[in-house]
Amino acid sequence: VPDNVLAFTMTDKKEQILVLANFSDTYLTCALPDSVEWEDAFTDEILADELVCPVVGPWGWRILIKK
Repeated sequence: VPDNVLAFTMTDKKEQILVLANFSDTYLTCALPDSVEWEDAFTDEILADELVCPVVGPWGWRILIKK
């Protein structure tokens, strides 16, 4: 995880959620922890390739759901 990024997961019996928060004024990319599909909880964007990293905008956040 890059500097100035807070990342954590929440898991229950049905799903795993990854939260990424960017505490800087630049766009950042983060490597995903698993090479499985992740879906953006708000945009429905699917991140299915381990080479695809989510972009987190300045002072922004993303919530991803493991598919």
